[in-house]
Amino acid sequence: MKTEESFPCFEVEGQKIPRILLGSSPFLGAGQFGVKAYQYYKKFFENPENITELVIESIKLGVKGIQLVAYSEIARAVKQAQVETGVELTVVGSLPFDRPEEGLDCLCDLNTKAVLLHGEETDRLNLKVLDSWFKRIRKAGFVPGVATHKPDLTLPVILKSELDFSLVLVPFNAAGFLMGKKETVYNIVSECDKSYIAMKPLAAGRLKPKEALEFVFSCRGIKSAAVGIATPEEARETFSIAKDILKKNWA
Repeated sequence: MKTEESFPCFEVEGQKIPRILLGSSPFLGAGQFGVKAYQYYKKFFENPENITELVIESIKLGVKGIQLVAYSEIARAVKQAQVETGVELTVVGSLPFDRPEEGLDCLCDLNTKAVLLHGEETDRLNLKVLDSWFKRIRKAGFVPGVATHKPDLTLPVILKSELDFSLVLVPFNAAGFLMGKKETVYNIVSECDKSYIAMKPLAAGRLKPKEALEFVFSCRGIKSAAVGIATPEEARETFSIAKDILKKNWA
């Protein structure tokens, strides 16, 4: 299959991860989408062939990585897109809060580079539980990391701990949407103590792609952005803009 030029990558613990990842929040019908959440759930989670179609479209546009919330329903749709395109995606996986064991099994069957704990787990701040999961993730051969839904409260605690993780998936956008205290989060990320991947960079559709992604990649701590899209048209617009922005600092 003919595809456009791929996005550049960054490295963490020797693993290369694309600086643009296809996000999977629309595929779940995540609550941040408000009234559209149920529509997305019906369209994608209950009809996984629509997930496959969007993944294929994204691959054609040069996207070679996905931030996958590892429900088996979504993982199977991603695998089907790989079969149809012949392209193996780089996976940064998140363990579903309600099905973490299943999630880890799914990720072991993909080209997974890193595995992140779900924000619901991270934000509990049970450091013993987090440490136990990080050890399991490393034993499985992956770079460990966390997602957080309360970055202004959670990051100051876990970054001062001795926990062994390298990646953070963090809400990060120009609107401050779901970031808590935006300035606190921006300052933490700018210090670059870990490798940060921005989620919700478009603030669930509240921001235009150009202004949103220019802001995200202006912060030196942000190494990648996971961008969810719901239509082929959104994919073409968003990933074209992302490529133009990243070419300014093409690795």
